[in-house]
Amino acid sequence: MIRIQGWTPDLEKNFKQILFRFLEEINSTKAALYLLAADGSYLLTTQYGFGRRDALAAEFPPGHPIVLRARELRNKPRALHALEDFPDIAGYLEGAGSGWILLAPLYGASRLLGFVDARDKGRRQPFVAQDLKAASQITDAMIHLLATIGLYPELDENALSLEEPAVQVIEPENEHAAPVVTLDEPAFQELISLATSMVREGALLISLTVIEEAGASSLVLATGGTDEADLEAVQQHQVSVLTGRGLMAPQEDGWSRQVRKVERRANPPAARTIASGILLQLPGWTLIASAVTSRELGDPRQLIAQLSATAGEAHHCGTLRFLRRRYARSLVEPFRADAPDLVQHMESVSRIAWRLAFVLGLDAEMAEEAAIAGLVHDIGLTDLIGQPALTATAPGPEERRLYRSHVLSGEKKLLHAGFDELAPIVRHHHERWDGSGFPDRLSQDAIPFLSRLVHVAEVYDRLISEYSYRAPIRPDRAIAILQAAAGRQFDPNMVDAMTQLAEMP
Repeated sequence: MIRIQGWTPDLEKNFKQILFRFLEEINSTKAALYLLAADGSYLLTTQYGFGRRDALAAEFPPGHPIVLRARELRNKPRALHALEDFPDIAGYLEGAGSGWILLAPLYGASRLLGFVDARDKGRRQPFVAQDLKAASQITDAMIHLLATIGLYPELDENALSLEEPAVQVIEPENEHAAPVVTLDEPAFQELISLATSMVREGALLISLTVIEEAGASSLVLATGGTDEADLEAVQQHQVSVLTGRGLMAPQEDGWSRQVRKVERRANPPAARTIASGILLQLPGWTLIASAVTSRELGDPRQLIAQLSATAGEAHHCGTLRFLRRRYARSLVEPFRADAPDLVQHMESVSRIAWRLAFVLGLDAEMAEEAAIAGLVHDIGLTDLIGQPALTATAPGPEERRLYRSHVLSGEKKLLHAGFDELAPIVRHHHERWDGSGFPDRLSQDAIPFLSRLVHVAEVYDRLISEYSYRAPIRPDRAIAILQAAAGRQFDPNMVDAMTQLAEMP
């Protein structure tokens, strides 16, 4: 088994003490801690409550459903019922007699460093909102310990990140009103990058705080000379700004804080001044910032103005990303009634493409692009609904010609819809590695990367699915077919990734 470099029995003891807080504060009877290994898998490092007969994995590969869900949650623990919320692992949980899992990610330095699998609250009680809040505080303690011991070197410089939700969408009461979208991960990273550069260039401290109904979470970027008194003063200053605007400030026990130390060349002056301001205010969600500097080095109000302008632009871009996903779905949804099998296929390929992206080591942005490409890859086939070319098991020359035209029709539809970057992916998703595909007979790396990914995902889904135009086969047989065609029809790397994905529970 691949070990985690630097892991020792003493470290296991320290982490188990923190893990035990799931019993003390949440009343969970079982909990297991998994941490990221050098090969990208997640290894069981310590646990309590699980018996010999319980199904408890010693290791999860990077594309396992539990890992993917933990990565998707970012810093937000969630209670999931296997049959309703997480059917992908229903069998796994049943092996330990569990129906519920409290999944608590450990997210720092912009990646998933580990997660806690907690189960079976005492007296068969369900996990509630207060339990999720406590779980977040416990995993914060684990992240702080990881940063302290240097198990993951990137935490030394990058330390801890602000909560980075995928995209939080607040649905309006009026069904005809537009949804309210908060900041997504790329937007947060842009804001954090600016704040970090401000500290490196002269600011003594920048604090970014997200306030939600459940409480507040602050990311503090500061020089080494910052002490607890400075942090408390900044928090109180933010409270005064909130109350001055007529907003309710979170209670002290509902306010978590993460501190990131930023290196700078000169020592900070003793005289300090502070400014705070609300960067974004949305229904149920507020982003406030504070800047601490010296009079010699500039006015902190100017820094708040810069952060406010960047936050506004980042929010706009994040909203566009959300609307882009919603718009892509709107292209597919109208055909659900007349072609349910086709829509189900496109949705399935989207899910497979998303998971394949992570197996291939792509970042979240590329994984999202793969998922959207999978969703719309066969949009051109909607022109053939009700025609034999779409469903014929033994198509003739005319049916084959019409079928092949769907990649060009799909490209045209996406260009018309403004998806210029997705259009070539759809045009070329039937090209073959050896150059014998259509429409342009591209080969190998001349085929767009995501076209190669979608092609493998699509064929695999067609082979195993009940709704396909052909009789389904077992997943292992489908993988054998893909492997036999690797290097001819398919990119061998894509087939390898699909093989890994199919082998996951």
